[in-house]
Amino acid sequence: MTDALADAVPGPSPEDTVAAQVRRRREALGLSNGALAARAGISKAMLSKIEHRRTSCSLSTLARLADALAVPVSALLDEAPERHAGGLVLYVLEGALVYGHGDARHTLRAGDVLALDGEGEHGPYELLEAPVRFRSVVSPDR
Repeated sequence: MTDALADAVPGPSPEDTVAAQVRRRREALGLSNGALAARAGISKAMLSKIEHRRTSCSLSTLARLADALAVPVSALLDEAPERHAGGLVLYVLEGALVYGHGDARHTLRAGDVLALDGEGEHGPYELLEAPVRFRSVVSPDR
């Protein structure tokens, strides 16, 4: 009898996933390496090491990066782009951004609300005014 875990195809390492997500999200927001590093309160060299898979970052550094990118920490650990069944409501608390949903782009400022289905890939696309803070509520598919 074989062990199912031993036969499983290994996925990317957590470092690979974090590196890819941080770089993808940084570039989508149009941020330079230095700009994201400054927002997150880490050195440019450390960010470069994270994006090039030369180091593992601490949970506190991961949380700082997620905050600087305006995403939950889980978004940096997930291999797949954000998508889910059901709906999503996004409320912008501070700042301004362009939020992408599939091929659509929505410019949002403090006080704006966006409701959309979660089926297509979605997430912050471009940062217009920093800092950006928003709340999102995901409703299950019914």
